Amino acid sequence: MKFEKYRIALLGFLILMTLTLLAGISVFMVMQHQAESMLSRRLEVSLKSGMDLFGNQITERMDEAQMIATRPFIIDNLSKPEQTKNQLHRTAESFVAQGVNGVAIYNVTGTEVARAGHFVQSPKLRMPVDAKGAYLIWDGQFMLHVRADIKDQHGRIGSVVLEASLKLPAHALDDIASIGSTGEFALCSPFQEKEMNCFLHRTSGWEFQRLQRLVNNQALPMDYALNGKTGLIHARDYRGANVIAAYVPLQGLTLAGC
Repeated sequence: MKFEKYRIALLGFLILMTLTLLAGISVFMVMQHQAESMLSRRLEVSLKSGMDLFGNQITERMDEAQMIATRPFIIDNLSKPEQTKNQLHRTAESFVAQGVNGVAIYNVTGTEVARAGHFVQSPKLRMPVDAKGAYLIWDGQFMLHVRADIKDQHGRIGSVVLEASLKLPAHALDDIASIGSTGEFALCSPFQEKEMNCFLHRTSGWEFQRLQRLVNNQALPMDYALNGKTGLIHARDYRGANVIAAYVPLQGLTLAGC
């Protein structure tokens, strides 16, 4: 009878321990799911914020080049005699005074007729952002190099080239790269059919790499973004690391972020 009591007590203890363990596992799984959801949400918000910032700055600079190209004074004086070059030069200088790094004006034959400010001669990194010849440049900071046609009522009569810094706040993208031990922000543009050029931002800084868009016949998260898709995915990245990756394209440009 005494042994039976011990057996029942032991059975009860084992049942209690099993229930406690199962309850602990359930709580852990719920907390893990909540933590992953919060991390994913933070990653999506940070990525969208960073890409919106990039997109707005690039669009602003491209609009600035277009605005210069449509100035009536420049259109009226571009095809006039040699003495008007000084006037065009002063006009170019006025844009530099307003915060543009460099402005150059060319006539229809491609001859430079005015220049002001300075251009990066050998940028460390250079990546196209659209099909019209705009480039994102890294030379200690992000800059946009963009060309816009100058036209009159008869057609193209020249072009303007603008180079200007993107006004990105300090550490604007650090939040993305700091999420998780493998955290990284990538800004990529297509290169040929199966490759992409990427600016990679880690906590150690920026670097440039040309990467495959598919690894072991599996599309990388960035490949989805370069195909115009937005989302969040559990996948392997180009390093073979298991990651939670958010990805988003920049509409109207050949850039995407991940």
